[in-house]
Amino acid sequence: MHDHALLHCRPVRSAVRKLWIKELVPNPTMPLTHLEFDIKYMHVHGNKRNAMMLTVLDVKSRYNVGWLMQWSIKKADVVALFQDIQRTLPTVTKITVRSDNGSQFVSHLVRDHFKTNGIEHEFTRPATPEQNAHIESYHSIVESVICQQYTFTDLHHANDVLTRWVQFYNHKRIHSGVGYLSPAEYLRKNNVSLPLGLGSTTHLTNFSIN
Repeated sequence: MHDHALLHCRPVRSAVRKLWIKELVPNPTMPLTHLEFDIKYMHVHGNKRNAMMLTVLDVKSRYNVGWLMQWSIKKADVVALFQDIQRTLPTVTKITVRSDNGSQFVSHLVRDHFKTNGIEHEFTRPATPEQNAHIESYHSIVESVICQQYTFTDLHHANDVLTRWVQFYNHKRIHSGVGYLSPAEYLRKNNVSLPLGLGSTTHLTNFSIN
């Protein structure tokens, strides 16, 4: 078997040590200093296949600071999104980001980007979604409000719906976790400049929930 190259190669394990989370639930003192991010699959009915949506959420305000949806998301896409996010955020002393151990997130490209930019990247333990609870909760809302209510004809249609949803979520939808304010209202109340918004979300449009 070995002589004829019929054996499976053993996976090469990264020698880079991960920074595991220190606290089960992050408790940042200031908005836009602790971000959680994750990928959710979105079914596009007209194409009969799943797209991938990457979302980055601010823990303190619950503000969606950036997102993108496309057929596949690779490590370079993660870096590109965070580069855009960093250009929109007001200057803060330190940023910590939290994610699970998805292949796109543990890549050297992503981790080198965070290290170069002074961003601390902490990882949740395997099979512990509760350690990434804020972004998991957000994606659960998307599942019930968007995925179970809409039939997407194509990827463009899905992006259009999500664009309007993110604007509604950030600026109109009240959240019990921030004193029954919208994330944008919470930031304004705390004298924090609003991020410009990403993922084609730079204009405010109406979004209604029937």
